[in-house]
Amino acid sequence: MNDLSINDNMNSEGPVYGETDMANILPFSPADRNGPSGGDVSKNVFGLTRNLGQLFGADWDGELDAESAGAAIYVMQELSRCLDYVGHLTSVLNNALSTDKPDVQIRAANVLAKLKGVDVRPLIPVLTHAVSSDDVVCRRIAAETIGHVGPDASQLLTIVLRDSDPMVTHLGLSTVQLMGPEAACTTNALIEILVTEDGPETDEIPQINQRMDACDALRSIGQGASEAIPHLLSVINNRGSSRDDEMWLQIRAAHAHFVISGEIETCFQIALSMLDHESSETGFDETMIDTTFWLKELACDVLAEMGPSAEAAIPRLQRCLVEDPNEVVRRAAQRTLAAILQNGRKI
Repeated sequence: MNDLSINDNMNSEGPVYGETDMANILPFSPADRNGPSGGDVSKNVFGLTRNLGQLFGADWDGELDAESAGAAIYVMQELSRCLDYVGHLTSVLNNALSTDKPDVQIRAANVLAKLKGVDVRPLIPVLTHAVSSDDVVCRRIAAETIGHVGPDASQLLTIVLRDSDPMVTHLGLSTVQLMGPEAACTTNALIEILVTEDGPETDEIPQINQRMDACDALRSIGQGASEAIPHLLSVINNRGSSRDDEMWLQIRAAHAHFVISGEIETCFQIALSMLDHESSETGFDETMIDTTFWLKELACDVLAEMGPSAEAAIPRLQRCLVEDPNEVVRRAAQRTLAAILQNGRKI
C-alpha cells in the first residue's frame, strides 16, 4: 500500500508556497468569486502533483488498493479544479500583459503560452522586449516561453541563442529541438555555438554541453540546416582527444550529419567505433560508476535509426550481447539488431 494521506498536499515537506505577488494580481477566478487565491492554487497544485508522484512514481507496482485508489481519485479531482481555475484566468492574464512591469508581463505571457487555445500573437511584443532585457531572469523566462508559443516566435530564438547567459542559451537550444524544421532560421546561431570550443570559465553550463545540444538542435532541424554540414564534419574528424565528453560530442555531431545529409558511412563508422570505447578518465575507484555505457547505448540507438543500412554492424552487436558486462548496453544491442534485421531473419 502507498504511504499517502489525502491531506498531504498541505504538508510542509519540500517548498511551501504562501501568498505570492501573483495572488495580488489574480486574487479570484471570475467563475468563482470565493475561489482560492493565486498563492493557494500554487500551493495546492504543488502538493497534489507531489501526491500523484507518490502514487504513480517509479516504485509503482501497477496495483492500487481501495484506499490508494480513493486517494488518487481525490487528488486528480482537486488538480482538475485547480486547472479549471487557471483556465478561467485568461482574460485577467491578458490584462497583466499591459502592465508597466516587464517582469510581471513575461510571467503572464509564460502562463498564457501554456494554456490551450490562447491567441499567442499578443505575447510576441512581450517576448521581443524580454529577450533583450537587462534582467537575466526575464530573459530566461522568455527563452522558455518561446518553446510554448512555437513557430510564431521562432525569429526571437536567434537572439536567445546568442545570449551571454549560459542558461538562456540552454533553454533556447531546448526550444529549437522542440520546434525542429520550423526553427531553421537559427542555423547560423547554432553553428556559432558548435564551433566555440572554450566558453568563459564561469559558465553555468560547460561549453561542450552547449555544443552537444547544438548538434541535437541541428539534427532536429534536418535538411534545412545543410549549412552546418562542413562544421559538423570538422567536429567529427577531430579525433585528437579520447575524453568521454569529446566522444559524446563526436557521435552527436555524426548523428546530426547523418540526418541532415542522408550520408550513412561517416555516422556508421563513428557509432561502430563507440561500441569499443573504453573510458580514459582518471579518478574512477570502487565507489564510482563508469558511465560510458550511456555512450554505447547512444551508439546502438544511432545504428538502429539507420535500420538495414547498418547491417555491417551485426557481428559487433552480437558480440555486445555476449560480452558486454552492462545490461543497458546488451538491451540496446538487442533492440538495434531487431531494427536492422527488419526482414525477419533470426539473430
